[in-house]
Amino acid sequence: MEIDTLFGLPAHPLFVHLPIVLIPLLTIWAIILAVKPELRERQAKPLAAAVVLVAIATVFAAGAGEQLEKRVGEDSLVEKHAELGEQTRLIVLIFAAAAIALAVAVHRNMQRFLAGLAVTVAILGLVSTVWVTRTGHAGAKSVWSETADAPVAGDDDGD
Repeated sequence: MEIDTLFGLPAHPLFVHLPIVLIPLLTIWAIILAVKPELRERQAKPLAAAVVLVAIATVFAAGAGEQLEKRVGEDSLVEKHAELGEQTRLIVLIFAAAAIALAVAVHRNMQRFLAGLAVTVAILGLVSTVWVTRTGHAGAKSVWSETADAPVAGDDDGD
């Protein structure tokens, strides 16, 4: 999905806030379901629905980012951000698929799979959180650095 602008502004910075805020919150929810099996029956379906909605928002954010990249041009920082964005999109889609699998397993009372699926969803949420954070950091560096190839003050992580 590609939307270039929204209300006359670049859509990408508007769309990215949904995944940035909601992925960590959904990860906390997934961890709770992994450690509190008694909550899974009531909470697995709403979690799956929420993760799917955030995955859709992530796809929109990535598509809008691709459009913005065409307008602003590429440099090493933008390229790094775009690469991480692609990875984030894929990881969040896998997170959503696992959350759906957990909801289906709960619905079908597939007891032998529930614990493993719940832990898998929590782990994928953690990976998604790390990647969306890395992606956001790279995006901020691409916007706020003095020049494309100059290091950001205080940034010693070697990116």
